[in-house]
Amino acid sequence: MTPEQRRSLKVGDLLIPRKEGPPVIIMGERISNKLDYGRKAGKRKAYLLHDNGREYWIADIEVQIKYRKP
Repeated sequence: MTPEQRRSLKVGDLLIPRKEGPPVIIMGERISNKLDYGRKAGKRKAYLLHDNGREYWIADIEVQIKYRKP
């Protein structure tokens, strides 16, 4: 996922896993108190993902590694 795609993630987006598994939908987002990696300004984000009846929060960096936008 490119930095532009990572910044453009929003509620309602469909994400496809890079490995096998069901697609997920972004159900929410929140700003973390931690600073973005390698920057003095800017906060990290966490996303609420929905997958097969489960909902869980996942950090933006983990979304970037595990999923891709179709």
